[in-house]
Amino acid sequence: MKDTNNLIVDNNMSVRTPEKDKNDLTKDYTLTIARSIEEINSLRTIWDEFQLRPNSDIDHFLHVTTHDKTIIRPHATLLERAGKPVAIAAGRVEQSRFSCKFGYKNIYAPLTKVLGIPDDGLLGDFSIENGRIILNSLVQTMRLENLDLIRFSYLRIESPMYELVKKHSSILMRDHLKYPSKHWRMDVPENIEGFYKARSSKHRYWLRRIRRILEAEFPGQVHYKVYADGPSLDELIVNAETVARKTYQWGLGQGFRDSPEMRKRLRAFVKKNQLRAHILYIRNDPFAFWLGRSYRNTFYLMQTGYDPEYKRYELGTILFIYMLQDLAENTKMDYIDFGFSEQPYKVRFGNECWEEETVHLFAANSRGLRLNIIRTVIGVSWAYTIGMVNKLGIKNKLKRLMRDRLIKRLK
Repeated sequence: MKDTNNLIVDNNMSVRTPEKDKNDLTKDYTLTIARSIEEINSLRTIWDEFQLRPNSDIDHFLHVTTHDKTIIRPHATLLERAGKPVAIAAGRVEQSRFSCKFGYKNIYAPLTKVLGIPDDGLLGDFSIENGRIILNSLVQTMRLENLDLIRFSYLRIESPMYELVKKHSSILMRDHLKYPSKHWRMDVPENIEGFYKARSSKHRYWLRRIRRILEAEFPGQVHYKVYADGPSLDELIVNAETVARKTYQWGLGQGFRDSPEMRKRLRAFVKKNQLRAHILYIRNDPFAFWLGRSYRNTFYLMQTGYDPEYKRYELGTILFIYMLQDLAENTKMDYIDFGFSEQPYKVRFGNECWEEETVHLFAANSRGLRLNIIRTVIGVSWAYTIGMVNKLGIKNKLKRLMRDRLIKRLK
């Protein structure tokens, strides 16, 4: 046994840290680290009590862990205090490219070994005290297993864990870049009229008008379909990808794609009665889609797309209104979660948001230092470029040009 960072570690990776408060009362903490699928399953009862969102669902975590070829093994850290579970950090050790981008372009992407904590992977009570203990354990794992970095995906900026990671004691290990992103959510109204009434008169008129224009130009040819069961899954996948192939996201290697992994995920959602997707058709051809899953009282949007040739019709917005009406009338959802990143429709329809950021801790060795320096230099250069673009007032114009170029390339 040895003492490291005030943690006493035994051969079974069970950790006990005796801490005393001002009244000299001992607080006993125990850390248990699960490194295999079997050990993760042994935490299921505790995990189920903590999980609140779909990305932290244990079955989803296990599905990704077993099917993602970049993942070497799971790494979940359970913290108990006086024998009572208080927090779990659900992570994975993976071997993947660490992408340092200048805008959309990869400048530097070495193969790295990463301990990744996915979004919503921090379950339970992550107070400063609890977070510090778990963070010390993760850093110790990074050192003992010669990993290159730890990645915390989409931490809430106001959370104690974000503060702990960004203000880590070693300035060489810290992430010096800042890429905050707003995460939007909206309330599902009792009915669609409630949604319209919450808008300004001008916005309300516009939302009703765009649907009238579309249906007037294609009389009797516009229809909508909801997908939520297994028999219609093939039709959903084929038609959603038909639309996705025309989007600029496809050119970036993103967006909806038909693959064995995607089919397995969607079948799992169907099995749990969580899948709900919507497609807008014109002349029986698909032109827009929304794909999401329900979890507890929230509908989580996963993928969307529309045919850019029909951009003037606002097909994505029209289908969004139809989807919202379906959720209000036919489900018990209280919220729609738009997920991370900012798009105009999220700002337009969302009524609650918070800031998130993916942050890193780099290994305290030459390789970790090199990764950190190169990433920081590229990031600072991009930030300076964006600052100049914003100053010139041409940011949105450049975005449109890049998207149009990608769409033309796809054609």
